[in-house]
Amino acid sequence: MLGILVVLGAITLVAVLTSLSTSMRLAELSHRLSALEGRVANATPDPWRASRANVADPSSVPVAAAAPPQPPPSPQLALVPALVTPPLPPPPPPPSPPSPTTSPSPATPPPSPGGWAGLEQHIGRRWTTWAGALALFVAVALFLQLAAGEGWLGILTRIGGRARTVGAAALGLALLGAGHRGLAGTMRALGQGLVGAGLAMLYAAIWAGASLYHLYPQPIAFALLIGVTATGAALAIRHDALPIALLAVLGGLATPVMVATGAPVRDALFGYLTVLDLGVLAIAWYRGWRILDAVAAIGTWALFVAWYVTAPRPIVVAPTLLWLTVLWAIFAIVPYAYHLRRGVPVTGERLLVAVGNALVAFAIVHDVVGGGHRAGVVALALGAAYLTLGHLVRRRLPDDPRALLGFVTLAVGFVTLAVPLHLRDHGVFHAWAIEAPVLIALGFHYRYRPVRLAGLIVLGLAALRLVDDDVAATGALFLNPGFAGMALVAASAAACAWLLRRDRDPAARDRGFAELATLGAVALLGAAISLDLWHHLRATAIDAGATDGTATWRAQTGLSVAWACYAGALIVVGFRWRLRLLRLAGLALFGVTAAKLVMVDLASVHRMYRVLSFLALGTLMIGASYLYHRRGAERGA
Repeated sequence: MLGILVVLGAITLVAVLTSLSTSMRLAELSHRLSALEGRVANATPDPWRASRANVADPSSVPVAAAAPPQPPPSPQLALVPALVTPPLPPPPPPPSPPSPTTSPSPATPPPSPGGWAGLEQHIGRRWTTWAGALALFVAVALFLQLAAGEGWLGILTRIGGRARTVGAAALGLALLGAGHRGLAGTMRALGQGLVGAGLAMLYAAIWAGASLYHLYPQPIAFALLIGVTATGAALAIRHDALPIALLAVLGGLATPVMVATGAPVRDALFGYLTVLDLGVLAIAWYRGWRILDAVAAIGTWALFVAWYVTAPRPIVVAPTLLWLTVLWAIFAIVPYAYHLRRGVPVTGERLLVAVGNALVAFAIVHDVVGGGHRAGVVALALGAAYLTLGHLVRRRLPDDPRALLGFVTLAVGFVTLAVPLHLRDHGVFHAWAIEAPVLIALGFHYRYRPVRLAGLIVLGLAALRLVDDDVAATGALFLNPGFAGMALVAASAAACAWLLRRDRDPAARDRGFAELATLGAVALLGAAISLDLWHHLRATAIDAGATDGTATWRAQTGLSVAWACYAGALIVVGFRWRLRLLRLAGLALFGVTAAKLVMVDLASVHRMYRVLSFLALGTLMIGASYLYHRRGAERGA
C-alpha cells in the first residue's frame, strides 16, 4: 500500500511539474505574441497622417527673387497677341519603397516595481521558489533515508531501492528540464530554483544508490556526481545564473564526502580537488563570479584539514607537501592572473582569499614538518612568493594600492616569522634589528609608505624581544653579547631615524616616526650602558673583596658619572648634527642625574663617591652651558 502511495505521489508530482512547464511555455508565447502585435501596430502607417505629410506646407515653399523692372513694351509688340501656355501637371510622386520587415526581438520582461510591491515580487518569485525547491529536496532525501532504514517493500528491498533511486533521479531530471525552460523564457527566478532542486535531487539519488542501496560501486557514483557537477556548471554558464553555479560548486565539494568509504585516499582526493578548483576558477574568470573563488577555497581547505585530521599516522611528508603546494598555488596565482592580465584592480574578497590561503597553508605545513628550520624555510619561500606578486601588482596595477599593501604585508609577515623559526635566543632580535632599516630603505626606494611602517613594527618587535631575553653582562665591559645585542637594536633605531629624516618628500609624513625612533635609540643605548656598567662595577668590587654595600656605592657612583657623560655627549652631538631632540634629551638626562644625586647618592653613597659624582655632574653641566652660549654668540655674529 505504501509503495502504491509513493508511486501515485511521484506521478502526481511529475504531472504538476509538466503542467507547470506547459503554463510557463504558454505564458512565454503569450508575452511574445503581445510584443509582436505591438510592433506590428507601430509599424502600420496611418492613411490620414500620410496624406497630411504629402501636402506641402505653404510656408516651406521658396519664394522666387523679384526680377528687375522691364522696359515698357513697344507698340508693335503690344499689337501681337500673347501666347499663353497652360501649366504642365506635376509629375506623379515616385512609389514609396516597401517598408522593411523586421523580425520581432525577444520579449523582455517588464521592469520590476519598487518599494513594497518590489519586495513582494522578490519574495514571491525568488525566496518562495528557493524555499520550495529546498523543501522538495529535503522531502526526497528523507524519503530515501527512511526507506533504506525501514527496509520497505519486504523481500524486494533491493528492487525497491533501485526504483526509489531511479524515481528520484527521474524527478531531478524533470526539474532540470522545467528549470531550463524557465531560464530560457521570462521566469528566471523560478527556473533557477527548479534547476537547483533538480541538481540537489540528482546528487541525493546518486549518493543513495551507492551508499544506501549499494546498486553500483563508488567509482561509478564518483563519475556520475562529476557529471552532475559539470551539467550544473554548463547550465550556469549557458543561462548566466550564479546561484546554479554556487550549487554546482557546493555539490562538487560535497562529492568526496558523499562517496567516502572511511579509508582516506590522498592522491585521488587531492587530484579531484585540483581539477575541480581549476574548473571553478575558470568559470569565475569567464563570468566574473568572484564569490566562487572564496567558496572553492573554503571547501578545499576544509576537506584538506578533514583528511589530515583523520589520516593514519605517521603522515608521509613529501606527497603531502606536494599537494599542499599545488592547492596553495592554485588560489595564490590563478585568481589574480585575471587582474594582472586585464589591469583590473583586485577585489576585497580575493585579497581575503589570499590571506586565508596563506595562513591555512602555512599552519598545515608547520604541523606537518614539526616547526623549526623547515618551517622557517617555508616561511621564507612564502615571503618571496608574495613579494614577487607584490612586485607584479606594482608594475601591472599601479592604481591599486590596496592589493600592493596586501601582498607586501604578507611578504613582510612571513619573512619576519621566519626569523624566530630559524634562530634562537639573541639571534631573533639581531635579525629583526637588521631587517627593520632594510624595510624602511625599501619603502623609500619604492615610495611605498606601508613598507616603511612595517619596518617600524619590526623594530618594535626587536625592542620587545630584548625585554624577554636575558641581556645581563657576562664578560668584559662593553664587550659581551648582552651589550652587543642592545647596542645593535639601538643602532638599528638610529639608522631608521636617519632614513626617515633624510627623505625630503613633504608627503612622507614620517617626521613623527623619526623623532620616536631617535628617542628609542637614545633610550636603548643609555639602558645598555647603564646595565653593563652596573653589573661590571658590582662584579669587580665583589671580586676584589668589597662588601655588598661598598659594591653598590661604587656602582651608583659610576652610574651617575656615566649618565652625566652621556648627557653631555647627547648635547654635543645635537649641536653637531643640528638635532634639537638630542639636545633636549641631554638636558633632561642632566636633570635626572641631579635628582638621583640628591635623592639616592646623598643618602646611601660614601662621601668620597658623592664628591666625585657632584664634581663630574657640575663640570659637564658647565660645559653644556658654554656650548649654548657659544652657539648663541655665533648666531648673533
